[in-house]
Amino acid sequence: MKDGDFAGLCVLQKKYGFVGVKMDGRDKSIVMVSAESGRRREVEGVALKQRVVYLRVDCDYRGRADKACFRYSLDGK
Repeated sequence: MKDGDFAGLCVLQKKYGFVGVKMDGRDKSIVMVSAESGRRREVEGVALKQRVVYLRVDCDYRGRADKACFRYSLDGK
């Protein structure tokens, strides 16, 4: 990855969110981004020192709930 790159999972509806890896210089971090308010906002960031990270998103569209739960794991469990 190059400086400024993002890679991950995104859920798109009227409002969107994603979880992924962000490259900032030589530093990588796992980030969760939300556009719940209509603007992109980085909700959380955690330093990432390893090469592999597991990402998951669970969606609930029943009854127009339009909810997504983003998860990450460093060991795949």
